Amino acid sequence: MALSMEKMDTDYARMKDISTAGGGLYKFVKAVLGYCSVARTIKPKREKVRKNLVENFVGEKFTKNIWWFCVTRWHVWKGTTS
Repeated sequence: MALSMEKMDTDYARMKDISTAGGGLYKFVKAVLGYCSVARTIKPKREKVRKNLVENFVGEKFTKNIWWFCVTRWHVWKGTTS
């Protein structure tokens, strides 16, 4: 069930006229619902970025290890033993 402030038949000015605390609570709830809607769209993007960063780090580490292995074993491959 999605919560929405648009379905309510009131606004901040009307809530403030009824009750000062109600007006503040209305603003707070509206802000929290706005945050939640943004968080729902950002969460998958953050997870995708995190996954790509991990894959990039692992790939770089693998590439460096291959490079180091090739450099340290070059004399074996070219047929010299120095």
